[in-house]
Amino acid sequence: MSAYRTVDANLNRLREALRVIEELFRFYRNDAVLSAKFKTIRHDFSSSQAYIAPFTEKFLSERDSCNDVLKNSSAASEICRSGPADIFIRNCGRACEALRVIEEFAKLFSPELSKLAKKNRYEIYELEKFNYQAFSGS
Repeated sequence: MSAYRTVDANLNRLREALRVIEELFRFYRNDAVLSAKFKTIRHDFSSSQAYIAPFTEKFLSERDSCNDVLKNSSAASEICRSGPADIFIRNCGRACEALRVIEEFAKLFSPELSKLAKKNRYEIYELEKFNYQAFSGS
């Protein structure tokens, strides 16, 4: 198993989850401030950032989506959502899980990326706690 492949997959998972949350605040809540906050976190993990850019080539060369042993796997809970609050909670959880994986595996090649992942994981925990109510009545 490659640490680069693991981090690459989780960077993708993280950016996808953050984009879903960003769009919830943008289009469902019309909240420019929180939409921009999640967008900023998402951009912190883009390939152009200094702590990711040096590894982009390695990430891409290690990527093997076609042969991912779980690419066609899905749980019943992934098929249906009960509403915006459910989408919000699940994607916050998905983002935090991805950040935890990045935090651990990045320690093998980039302590800076590991520290950034940890910092943002705790930030998302707080954002989730204080913003769940925005969707819970929906």
